[in-house]
Amino acid sequence: MADRGTPETWTPLRDSSIHLPDGRLLAFAEWGDPKGRPVFLFHGMPGSRLFFPDPVVAAEARVRAITVDRPGMGRSDPRPGHRIADWPRDVVALAEQLGLDRFGVIGWSAGTAYAFACAAVIPERLFNYRVRRESMMREVGAVKAGELYDELRAHVRERTTTWTAS
Repeated sequence: MADRGTPETWTPLRDSSIHLPDGRLLAFAEWGDPKGRPVFLFHGMPGSRLFFPDPVVAAEARVRAITVDRPGMGRSDPRPGHRIADWPRDVVALAEQLGLDRFGVIGWSAGTAYAFACAAVIPERLFNYRVRRESMMREVGAVKAGELYDELRAHVRERTTTWTAS
């Protein structure tokens, strides 16, 4: 088994950035198995691309985890007027630069909304992927895009009903 080290000593396999079509810089890092199944992890708040729960577990699970700084965070340039629904466009641009046709998405805490946005806007780019490993996080992965989108729609419907009934 590889030396796990500690979160303070973990370093990504790659820490880099790309220029998006609109000229902004988007920073990202890669963890785990570079030949593994690609999964984007969207960090919480505060957070950055340098947060990853356990790269050894990702490598053992054959996951190529890609963490990304959202606009205005870490080394990524801000995007004035940024909306969560804009995020999938940035993810697709990065995926294309990395040569990825399909990938999974994970939302950690505040990053969950960004995973939902990807499921709603780019479901054709996502695959059904789930990793369960307690030491990494309770549940990591993106459920089938349709299921995630249905869950989001149900939540919105429930909240709307609650608000209008109040």
